[in-house]
Amino acid sequence: MATAQQVLAYMKSLGHSFLGEVQAQKLVYYAQGWNLAWDGGPLFDEAIEAWEMGPVIRSLRGGMDSPEQPSEELGLSDQQQENIRAVVDFYGALTGVELKELTHTETPWAQTYAEKEEKGTSVIPTDLMREEYSRQSAQDAGPRRVPVELEHPDPADLHQWVEDSADQWSHTLSLLAQ
Repeated sequence: MATAQQVLAYMKSLGHSFLGEVQAQKLVYYAQGWNLAWDGGPLFDEAIEAWEMGPVIRSLRGGMDSPEQPSEELGLSDQQQENIRAVVDFYGALTGVELKELTHTETPWAQTYAEKEEKGTSVIPTDLMREEYSRQSAQDAGPRRVPVELEHPDPADLHQWVEDSADQWSHTLSLLAQ
């Protein structure tokens, strides 16, 4: 799995010129949120916190000068790279202030920030992010996901995978059938 710093590095490799740290923080946040909505899983494991200025990833604080890395060394799948590209294409022209204001209108930041004193944490739950951006996607709002074409597996390999999976899960499936 990639890190938030690697997601930022990939955005830079796309040729995006950041308008400052606030914009970088919000673009990485949106990449995480939309990846959760589109593919069900995170791009990186680092927590995103609800600060006054919007969502913040601590590991990116002051880390705008990350070295360039070839995209194959960033730990991102082809689909994740396409997801990040879609986010940068959609949000990349907005300033940090505009992105901050946008995140303040959305449930993940607003709810977490409002509840941080009573819960004792300001970590934005990934479930809230997944729900928000799945809802937006269903309403045809936000960036458009570009699916990566997958190679069709060899039928013999697929058959073997099905047999292996059936063997692996047979005990669990029999328990569930009872």
